[in-house]
Amino acid sequence: MEYRFVAAANPAYRPFITKFFAEGGIEFVDEYMDKERADAIFRELSPKTPKTRAEEMFCELIGRRKFDPQGMLESKGVLEMILGKLDEAKIAELALLLPANSGRRLVFTKEEVAEAIARFYAVDLRAALLTDLKDGNPRSLQVCSF
Repeated sequence: MEYRFVAAANPAYRPFITKFFAEGGIEFVDEYMDKERADAIFRELSPKTPKTRAEEMFCELIGRRKFDPQGMLESKGVLEMILGKLDEAKIAELALLLPANSGRRLVFTKEEVAEAIARFYAVDLRAALLTDLKDGNPRSLQVCSF
């Protein structure tokens, strides 16, 4: 059996999520979807009734919450709210819609996942720990044994 993985957060989900919102009547520039822009759209949509499904979802998921809008546009959970459960057939269908030269992928091998995990521990986590040790309060450091 070959294992394949999908990410909980993936930039490849962004075109499908933004298309849903655009087709539902919400216009915004994809790369500029910061908190201020999300708040402005939310203020514009709040008094509107009735709202499209996309407008309702935008208000509930992005406008009212304190989450990073960029992260929400790359969320598997949001994509599943829009399209339903992502099974192998649905993912294969979506993969065909991605531009061939985009470099974005929906499915990853176990080797790719292992490399990403190793990179996280070797680079990302190490950098965060070094910063904490450098800038942190030595009294708050805990000694632990393994």
